[in-house]
Amino acid sequence: MTDLTRRAANVFTQTCGLQEGDHLALILPRVPEWWLVIMACIRTGIVFMPGTTQMKAKDILYRLQVSKAKGIVTTDTLAPEVDSVASECPALKIKLLVSDHSRKGWLDFRSLIQSESPVHTCIKSKTLDPMAIFFTSGTTGFPKMAKHSHGLALRSFFPSCRKLLQLKTSDVLWCLSDTGWILAVAGSLLEPWTAGSTVFAHHLPQFDPKVIVQTLFKYPITQCLAAPSVFRMILQQNSTSLRFPTLEHCCTGGEALLPEEQELWRRQTGILLYQAYGQSETGISCGTLRGMKIKPGSMGKAIPPYDIQVWW
Repeated sequence: MTDLTRRAANVFTQTCGLQEGDHLALILPRVPEWWLVIMACIRTGIVFMPGTTQMKAKDILYRLQVSKAKGIVTTDTLAPEVDSVASECPALKIKLLVSDHSRKGWLDFRSLIQSESPVHTCIKSKTLDPMAIFFTSGTTGFPKMAKHSHGLALRSFFPSCRKLLQLKTSDVLWCLSDTGWILAVAGSLLEPWTAGSTVFAHHLPQFDPKVIVQTLFKYPITQCLAAPSVFRMILQQNSTSLRFPTLEHCCTGGEALLPEEQELWRRQTGILLYQAYGQSETGISCGTLRGMKIKPGSMGKAIPPYDIQVWW
């Protein structure tokens, strides 16, 4: 990973001419390049902006225009959508394609990584320097940009911030969040990275609860982080058993979880289902920490650096 992320960093700065503080849109599924791009951006100070692969041309146009993105990394599935609006995005200069095929007007990211130098010096970033921009879901209007500094990554290094999952070096964590959301960056990169845990990744091009169940039986996954709808769909499967051999801990967030669903998960799997709460603007801000007694309706405890209080 060190070699590849250094090469990717050189692709951005040397080949593409991107500089510290420039905005780079990142619209990729669960492929290795998603991790490489984020790590390369952190190394170079380029601000990455994840987006869901379910976006259409109008969604991409809005994000490119409002962010004044200078570059974009995506697949050949979404490249035509980008090309259809690129002329309306004067700031967009670089288009990087992650694919086994070439496309006119696009740079081949995989080929460039192989040809670039593995020597790269990481910038000396500061805690408050911008690192990422996440777009909100836009439930009350156009999605808003939520900018996060390098402090978001630094949080995961502090023991007081790692009490939610309490990951160990022996853990294998599977985060099923869409790569466009802040939970994916936290659960698929920052949390396991700082704990020295193993990240389990599954391309999962089509969301299929049967495949998820089979995967939890087949691989030594010890922790699972996903939205309540994922656990709900698993429970709806007509499986003879949901006693996964290595799974030890499950955490959920992003939408409401009913107490009866929580209890059904415990009965079917023998594992407690803990809840966390956060926003695009904050990341995970509170939750029921691993080992705490689960109280239906409770949001658990605040997770540093946040101090959360309820006023009546």
